[in-house]
Amino acid sequence: LTQEESLAYLEEERSYLQEKLNNKVTLIHKPELSITQKEGSLANHINKLQKEKNIKLIFMGGGQHEFLFGNHVRSLVDEISCLLMIIPVDSGIIDYKNVCFATDLNKADLIRIKFLSKYLQPLSTHLHICHVSVPNLIPDILEEDLVPAFKKSLGEIGSPFIHYYTLEGTQVMHSLEKFNEEINADLLVLAHKSHGMFWRIFNQDLSDMLLKKQNTPLLIMP
Repeated sequence: LTQEESLAYLEEERSYLQEKLNNKVTLIHKPELSITQKEGSLANHINKLQKEKNIKLIFMGGGQHEFLFGNHVRSLVDEISCLLMIIPVDSGIIDYKNVCFATDLNKADLIRIKFLSKYLQPLSTHLHICHVSVPNLIPDILEEDLVPAFKKSLGEIGSPFIHYYTLEGTQVMHSLEKFNEEINADLLVLAHKSHGMFWRIFNQDLSDMLLKKQNTPLLIMP
C-alpha cells in the first residue's frame, strides 16, 4: 500500500470504530479516536505522546508487519514508562480467563502481581505465576530459598485466583509457550527489567519467538 492508501484505510477504520463507540450509550466516557502521522523514530514519538497525554496503556499490533519487531519493539519498551500490550493479528476477543505472569522471583514482581490481581480478581480471572527453573548439576541454593518466600508473599495477597508454578526446562521461552498452551492462556505478562533474566531473553530471542510467531497477546509491564 502507498502512504495515501494506508492513511485512507486507517481513516475508514477510525470512522467505523468511532461510530461503534458512539452507539455504546452505556459508556460513561466515550473515547475519541484520532490518527497521528509523523516522521522519525516510532519510539521517540510514542514516548513524547505518552508523556503529553499521560497515557497508561499502549496497544500495538504484532505478528504481521516486519517493521514492528526487533529493535523497534525493544526501543519502544525501553523508552516508555507505561503498560504495553502487543496483540497478534488473529487473536480475536480476549476473554481474560487465564493470565500467565513470568517471574524470576524478584520482589518487584510482587508489586506487579498485586496490581494485576486488583483488576483481574473481579473478573474471576486466574493469574498463573510461573518461574522457569533451568536444571543444573549443582542445585541453585539461592533459588531454593527464594521460592518458598515468594510463594508465601503470594499467599499474603489473599486472592484465590493466584496460582504458582515452577516449570523446568533449558529453554525458558519454550517452557512458557508450552505452559500457555496447557492452560489456554489468554495473556502472557512479562516485566521490563533492564538487567533481569526475562529481559535478557527478550533482547536475545523473544522478538522472534513471541512477536513474529506470536499467538498469545503479550503485556509488558514497566
